[in-house]
Amino acid sequence: MNFFLSITLLLSVIYSSNAIANTQVLGGTYVGNNGNRANISSYQDQGIYNYDLLLANIRSSDFYSLSTVQKFPFETGKSYTFKTISSEYDNNHDSISECSITAKFKNDGELELVGDVKCTNEKSRLGLFVFSEQASFIPKQYWGRWGKNRQCTDVTAIIQKTWITNDSDWGAATVLNTENNKDGSLDIIGVESYEDILSSSRFHLRLADTKLYFEGSHHETDFNQVLVKCSDQEF
Repeated sequence: MNFFLSITLLLSVIYSSNAIANTQVLGGTYVGNNGNRANISSYQDQGIYNYDLLLANIRSSDFYSLSTVQKFPFETGKSYTFKTISSEYDNNHDSISECSITAKFKNDGELELVGDVKCTNEKSRLGLFVFSEQASFIPKQYWGRWGKNRQCTDVTAIIQKTWITNDSDWGAATVLNTENNKDGSLDIIGVESYEDILSSSRFHLRLADTKLYFEGSHHETDFNQVLVKCSDQEF
């Protein structure tokens, strides 16, 4: 094959690969200034893409949740508008914020959030953010279902890549920050959504042999547990 033709084809493949990669919006937590966090999550239902935007600050306990519905998945370089959606658990619809937030995803993992004039409460949570794996993902060695015994006949703790709960009867906390400590333990900050009520969660995890020493505050309740991984893993 002609040398220059080979180079042209190679550059074309590289360009096409980069073009595809650059269109992908990263789901997870984006880190802003002064402890601000913006978490993007999504799910697909009957061909429609549902996106949620969670605004938080790891130093405070006020949170904002907004949503948008799209026919196609998010792409970088484009802007999308999020609004507060009424909750089926809230009969006082007059309390719904009329704030509208525009999210622009950039090719380098940056996210810019701009609110309209009605975003008076949300204003301090907006600005520029950068995607962070550390703020988004729990290390794989913690993933799974954990209980008081390997049969896990009681209520269990569930830990996944982007969410965590010490009690499977409660809501899961979305990960907003993780921190590895010098002793090998892990601290996690998250926000639980339970019946559309948002509350802060904090977890401290330490693995020792086959045991997980697990403590913190979740579902507005303190806990301190020693657990083992369930023998019949469902996750």
